[in-house]
Amino acid sequence: MFKTILFGFVLLSCSQKVLANSAQEKQLPCHSNESKADNAVKKATAIQKVAPKYPMDAARKSQEGWVRLSFVVKEDGSVDLPIIEDSSGIKSFEKAAKNAVRAWTFDPATRDGKTIEQCQNSVQLDFKMHKTPKGASRRFAKQYRNVLKLINEQALDDAKQALDKLAKRPRQNFYEDKFFFSVKASYFQAIGDNRQELTNLKKLIPTGKDYLPKSSYVYSITRAFQLALINNELSSTLYFYNKLKQFDATNEKVATLTPYIEKIEQLIDSSAHIFVAAQINERNHWNHYLARKSFTIANVTGKLNTVDIRCDNHFSTYDVDNEKKWKIPASWGNCQLFVKGEQGTKFNLVELAAKQA
Repeated sequence: MFKTILFGFVLLSCSQKVLANSAQEKQLPCHSNESKADNAVKKATAIQKVAPKYPMDAARKSQEGWVRLSFVVKEDGSVDLPIIEDSSGIKSFEKAAKNAVRAWTFDPATRDGKTIEQCQNSVQLDFKMHKTPKGASRRFAKQYRNVLKLINEQALDDAKQALDKLAKRPRQNFYEDKFFFSVKASYFQAIGDNRQELTNLKKLIPTGKDYLPKSSYVYSITRAFQLALINNELSSTLYFYNKLKQFDATNEKVATLTPYIEKIEQLIDSSAHIFVAAQINERNHWNHYLARKSFTIANVTGKLNTVDIRCDNHFSTYDVDNEKKWKIPASWGNCQLFVKGEQGTKFNLVELAAKQA
């Protein structure tokens, strides 16, 4: 039995009048536990990054979007096992992004002069049209305001119908994309669905500062911090806190959140197990950045198949065995998990304490 604790991208020209954003490595939301082995590791460096081809159907519709992927750089410098972490939801962009990343080549990572795999790489590819109009269209703005009005009036059934209608309309640029996920998060907040609210906030936070009003962006980060903390996604709380500091270090919300950071660090190093509620998404996986080096999977409702452990310097895939404990060597570096299974399967990811009380 476990004791439960709850803590209350530069543009490249394509052949047509389209632009695809070059890959920009994002700061990963990992708890920073440096090991001595890290000093002996030289990270992989890119030799060639092929820009993704802009899907013709999306170009005809003047659609823009983004895709965030994780991938492995093999010992020979090639890319293997790209997986979609998140996206704006356009499948043709996801396919184009995967195809592009597979063609990338790197000067491989080394440890003590010997080539090794670099297995935790996260990148976002942005698909942007040439000379895209700034701001949202009048039609989008009208529908957006209507959804927000219905939410504020607590007419939530009508808000759901209006939101579904807005979702079916192709979003023309990044402004509409960020405002869409913002109002979608507001709807899930109104109905009390913390998981879906956080899912949508995660879609807008990485690049939302370029499109949302300052007050809205700060609120989104602060709210995501709160939701991640409620669900014990501790590495994510540190990521959101650092995002806010990078955006506006003098903002009063930084001072509000700072006292929690020390408590989070203490919790990570404590003798209490950390329970994270999880659910397999529509891509048939759930991903999580570990704050600790040991974990297990418990309380499974549904079917889980495998778990990928993608660390700085190691990659492994295991069959999921309920209550099995995994212990990750410090030499592997920081790690991200991809738990795969049937959509809708619920379970607990339990980050196990290194020391017992």
